[in-house]
Formats: sequence, C-alpha cells, structure tokens
Amino acid sequence: MRPIKPALMIAAALAAAAPAHAEKHISPYIEVGQVFEGDLKNGGDVLTYTRVSAGIDATIRTRRTEVQINYNYERRFDYDSDVDVDDIHSGMARISHELVPNALSLDAGALAARSRVDIRGVAPQANSARSNNTSQVYSAYAGPTLATNAGALDVTGAYRFGYTKVEDSQTITLPAGQERLDGYDSATAHLATASIGMAPGVALPVGWQVSGGWQREDASQLDQRFENKFARLDLTLPVSPTLAIVGGVGYEDMEVSQRDAVRDTNGNPVVDNDGRFVTDKSSPRQLAYDQDGLI
Repeated sequence: MRPIKPALMIAAALAAAAPAHAEKHISPYIEVGQVFEGDLKNGGDVLTYTRVSAGIDATIRTRRTEVQINYNYERRFDYDSDVDVDDIHSGMARISHELVPNALSLDAGALAARSRVDIRGVAPQANSARSNNTSQVYSAYAGPTLATNAGALDVTGAYRFGYTKVEDSQTITLPAGQERLDGYDSATAHLATASIGMAPGVALPVGWQVSGGWQREDASQLDQRFENKFARLDLTLPVSPTLAIVGGVGYEDMEVSQRDAVRDTNGNPVVDNDGRFVTDKSSPRQLAYDQDGLI
C-alpha cells in the first residue's frame, strides 16, 4: 500500500509536533476508485484503470503559530499500458509564526499542481488518464512580514523568496507545422515591499502613505530575468464619516531580458535531453520589455 504512506506520515508528524493546547483538525483519508474514461463524442479511446489516492486536510493553531495543509497523492494502475501511471501530487501548505507578537512574523508556503505545457496543445483535465501536454509544478516561498507602529506612524515591510520547478515538458504533441516553444524549467524570485504612513487627522487633515517595492525573477531557461521597481505616494482625504477621497502617484521601472539559445549550423535552437533550449552563455542580453514612467 505504498500510496498511503505520505499522508499517514504527514498526519503523524503534525500530531506529534502540535502542542497539547493547540487547536487541531487533522483528517487523513484514502480513496480507491475504478475509473471508466472515454471520448464518446469523437470516438476516441476508452480507458479503464484503478485510481488509488491518499491525502490529508489539517489545520493547527496555537497562540503564535498557524499551520494549514491540504495534500493529495495519486497513483494509477492500468490494465493495457494505455494509461499514464506517473505519481501525481497536488495541494498546498502554509505556516505563519509570530516571532514578535503583533509586529514580526515568519511566513512560508508550498504548492504542488498540474499545468499545461503549451497553450497550443491539448488541454486535458487535471485528473485525466493521459498526461499529454501536462507537467507537474512545484513552488515554495518563505520570508518575514513586519507590521508595527512608530509613534503615530504605521510601518510595514515584507520580503519573500520563492522557488518554482517544472518537471520535464516532453509530453506534448503539437499540430502539424507548429514549432515547439521553449519549456519552463526552474526559477528563483525575490519580492520586497515597505511602507510608512499616518492616518488622517493625526498630524494632518489628510492621511498619507509612502510605499515602494522591488521584484525580481531569474529563470534558468535562456537566463531570463524579470525586474520591477516602484515607489508611490497615496493620500486619503475624509469628506464624511463614511466617505473619503483617495489618490496616488508613483514611478515604476520594469525590464525583461534574456540571452539567445545555442544554434546549430542551420540556425535552429539546440535542445537538451528534456527538450529545452540550451542557453548561449556568451550571447549578449537582449531586452524583451523595457518600460518606465508614472503610475
């Protein structure tokens, strides 16, 4: 019963790690089903297979920590080798822990899902027996969040580091004459935001907030880079107890760039064993998007 182990291990770990006074809701489950799948409209293949899955839905809350996980593992057993039997992981998890009560917290999360590889290919359902044009996607993030006061000033800030990984993207069949596009592999991302402001009527009749942010993603494919920076000022003018006029102005600078792919003697991009373009590290960085101005 190999498929049930991940859920049982997670449930046991959560139960053991949770303090006795914690609010706990932990529900592991097992599902077994016999599936019939057929394309009745277009006369396609008819498939029959056994589906075994295990998962867990859990929430744990303490005075300073909150954990949530919803996870499912699935394995299929076919009878005639026409069904894709890859492991399928789906779900999400998040944790938030207060390092300093009502001021500083540490947040982290993860996601597992199935996604289309190429928008021009077929679009099977996530639970389809065929994995053509689909791939497994994993993503995670972590970082601190600050929300506090300095006298009458409201001060906030946050930083997130993220990582995304997509499994190989060779399971795709395109219409005749369509050239294959490059496939996503992995990327790291950074996001930092900060703001300082004051409510209306404290020192001025209007409330104000100055904020700024920086975002960057570096993808492994073709050394792709996305970078965005912004700063803005927002004002709030109350005109009645239930109505206020809000306005803001700022500046934003956004840039997207990448390098070229290694090419063969015919000028065609060279691909690796996973079907992805090989990056030409010696090629100059090329701008795909460059825009800045008022927001």
